[in-house]
Amino acid sequence: MEMKESSIDFEKMQLISSGPLTKTYRAFDVQKTKEVIVKEFTNTDYFDVIRKSRNEILHLSCEHLPKIYDIINSTKCHCVTMECIKGVPLSKYMYEYQYNIATVVKIGLDICDAILCLKNNNMIHLDIKPANIIYNPYNEKATLIDLDFAFISNKITNMKFKYIGTINYSSPEQITNNTTSVSSDIYSLGVVLYELVEGKLPYSNKKQRILRITNADVDFLFDEKGEDFVFVKTKEIIKQMLSYEPDQRITPECAIKEFEEILFRIKKDEIANLFLKIN
Repeated sequence: MEMKESSIDFEKMQLISSGPLTKTYRAFDVQKTKEVIVKEFTNTDYFDVIRKSRNEILHLSCEHLPKIYDIINSTKCHCVTMECIKGVPLSKYMYEYQYNIATVVKIGLDICDAILCLKNNNMIHLDIKPANIIYNPYNEKATLIDLDFAFISNKITNMKFKYIGTINYSSPEQITNNTTSVSSDIYSLGVVLYELVEGKLPYSNKKQRILRITNADVDFLFDEKGEDFVFVKTKEIIKQMLSYEPDQRITPECAIKEFEEILFRIKKDEIANLFLKIN
C-alpha cells in the first residue's frame, strides 16, 4: 500500500474503506504507541482546504467526536490521523438488535452534542447515518465519525461538489442543492432515531421519498408502541427533527435539553419501581 511506504511512523496498515476523496486505514502509530485511524486524501484540492483549516480541526473537542491527532502534509503523504473509536456502527445490528427507548434517547443526546460541537466550530457533518455512528454498549456512549465533509463544510461553496450525503438520510435541502446548515444534520439524525425506534426508514419506497423531498405536507407516521411520557416525548422530538423547513426543526441545544429531561424521567421511574419492589 502506498500509505505504508510513505509513512514510516505507521505500522500494520489495514485498509478499511476507499472513496472518491479518501482512503481510510486502521494503523498503529509508532510515535503515539496506539492504534489510530489514518485518512489519506486522494483529492489534493480537498486536502488543501483541510490544511488551511488546521487550527480549527485540531481544536475540535467533544467526547462524542473522535480526537484529531495530526494533519500530515508532505510530498509523500497527505493525511489526517485520529482516534480509533471502540464499538460497533449502528448499521451493523440495528435490524437484529432492538434498542430500548432509553438507549435511543442516549444516542440522540450524544450525537446532538457532537452536532453542537461542530456547529460551534462553524462545521456541519452532512453525512449522519447509522454507519457513521459508533455505539459502545459497555459505556453506553455514541460517537459520530467520518468527519471528511465536516472539515470542508464551511468552505464548500468554493469546491466542486453538487451533492454530499447519503440519500436515505439526507435533508430535503441537501438533495435539492439548497443551502445546508446545522439543521440539515438534525434532520439526518431524526431519520436515524426514527429508524431505531420503528425498525424501518420513515419512507417505504423511492416514490414516497421523492414525495417527501418535494412536498412539505407529507408527514412521518409512528406505529403505536407506547403512549407513556418517554415514548410520546421522544417521538415529538424526532418529529421536530424531521420538519420539512430547516427553520422549523429543533435546535441541537433544545434537543439536548429535551433528551436530558427524558433520561432524568427514565432514571426517576427506575428508582420508583425499585422502591416499590423493595417494599
